[in-house]
Amino acid sequence: MGPDRGNSPRASSHLEVAKSGGDQQGQTLVFFALVAGLLLFALVALVGDYGITLSHYNQIDEAAVLGAQAGAAQVDLGAFQASGAAKLDQPAAVAECQRIIALDAKISAQGSIICTTGSDGSGDYVSATVSDQGMLVVRLLGSRFNVSSTHRSRPTYGTQVPLP
Repeated sequence: MGPDRGNSPRASSHLEVAKSGGDQQGQTLVFFALVAGLLLFALVALVGDYGITLSHYNQIDEAAVLGAQAGAAQVDLGAFQASGAAKLDQPAAVAECQRIIALDAKISAQGSIICTTGSDGSGDYVSATVSDQGMLVVRLLGSRFNVSSTHRSRPTYGTQVPLP
C-alpha cells in the first residue's frame, strides 16, 4: 500500500499553515464593505446638502427678481403724463420692492432685504438685494452657508402702435 500522506510530518505542517491563515479570510471583504458604506453615506449627505443650498439660492434669487420688478412697476404717473418718460416714484418703488420680497421669501433672522433706486444713462432703476443664511444637514465644512442675489429692473411702458 501507498504511504499515508495525511500523517506525514510534511503534510500536517501544511495543514496547520492553511488552518491558521483561514482565520483571516473575509476580513478584507468586511472592511471594504464598511468603508464603501460610509463613503456612500457621506456622498448622499453631501448631495443632499448641495440640493438644499441650490433650493435656498433659487428661492432667494426669485424673491430678488420679483422685488425688483414690483418696485419698477411704481411709475410716477404725473411725470409720465407730463414728459412721456417712465420715471420711478422712488419712495413707492422701495416700499413695494421690500413688501413683495418679505411676502415671497422665507428669510431667516440673519437675512436682509435691501431695495434701492437709482438713475444712470439708461434711466431709473430699482435694485433688490436679498441675503440669507441656511443650515447644512452634514456639518463637515461648517453648519451654515450664505446666499445672496441682486437684481435690477427698470420701469417700462407700452409701445405706440399705429392703428390701421
